[in-house]
Amino acid sequence: MTAVPLVRFLLRLVAIVLVVVSTLPFLHTNLWWVRICDFPRLQVAGLALALLLVAVFLRGRMKRTDQVLAGLLAVVVAIQSWFIFPFTPLARKTVPDAADPVPERTLRVVAANVLMENRDATALLAILREREPDIILLSEPDAWWIEQCRPLEASHRFTVLQPQSNHYGMALYSRFELVAPEVLFRVEPGVPSIRAGVRLPGGALVELYAVHPRPPGSDPPGADERQSSAPRDAELILVAREIEERGVPALVVGDYNDVAWSHTTRLFQRLGRLLDPRVGRGLFNTYHAQHPLMRYPLDHVFHTGHFSLAGLERLSEFGSDHFPMFAALVFQPEAATPPSGTPHPEGNDRQEAEQTIRKAAPEEAGR
Repeated sequence: MTAVPLVRFLLRLVAIVLVVVSTLPFLHTNLWWVRICDFPRLQVAGLALALLLVAVFLRGRMKRTDQVLAGLLAVVVAIQSWFIFPFTPLARKTVPDAADPVPERTLRVVAANVLMENRDATALLAILREREPDIILLSEPDAWWIEQCRPLEASHRFTVLQPQSNHYGMALYSRFELVAPEVLFRVEPGVPSIRAGVRLPGGALVELYAVHPRPPGSDPPGADERQSSAPRDAELILVAREIEERGVPALVVGDYNDVAWSHTTRLFQRLGRLLDPRVGRGLFNTYHAQHPLMRYPLDHVFHTGHFSLAGLERLSEFGSDHFPMFAALVFQPEAATPPSGTPHPEGNDRQEAEQTIRKAAPEEAGR
């Protein structure tokens, strides 16, 4: 095969892969290799656009097959742009900027996946000292990390510590009183989450959910159900269902192991009527810290419509594969009605949610 036909073949192959990767996420399935295709939308859009530019440059020498593929690539760019657009400054914000960030109503949160094997706690502690958050959530801490973070307990005396050596430990540190904190294992025995009330200085109580569900495709071969995204999806859905049932001000913080635009995350938002402060502000890609071309927004701070936003930022790298995420939320008790654009359940959302729960957590189904 000569150079020109080989290049043409490779370009066609890449184009076909991009079309397939863009199409698969429309299948409502928990298969991990389908759900993983939700992640690289920005990368797929960029590569498809680059191939389109090549097609324009070579349009005089394109065969019929190439013309069809070029048309499909244009569709790929349009599809991916549709998903990405809400997370650009061109889109309308669903969470309003805080007009008056009253200190006693402001909750400053940092969520950081420390990467269990990372041993640069000093860098993380320096970031936290600079930001002075009220709430700190660490994902993946083992016993070593808990020991290294003991200094945090001087300023954040309310804690929930669940160190584990399986990459699913959690540690919650709070300046404010934690009311009835619990460590929960909603779906899988080794994958905890945390639920706690947070008493703000002004006396208001908001509900905090800390999550770090297992990513799809992360388990050893042979456990087919665990290979799927069903455990992750079910955990997020169970949290959303609880928030809807309780109807109280709430925020859900952590490494979701899912991107902001996926079908699962959008279902989670609709069921819990949760807002994403990223919308209209930016992607804030938090993973992978060491690979700039392959980054996705996996660490989130979603909340009910009881908050406005005083600040949102991706913080500095500290040796983990995740960047920390910072958000300053201002509680607005006067927000009796949700902001326009607040997601809400539609169509067969509840039926789909029940089916997913039945797959991964059958004891929770029908509750």
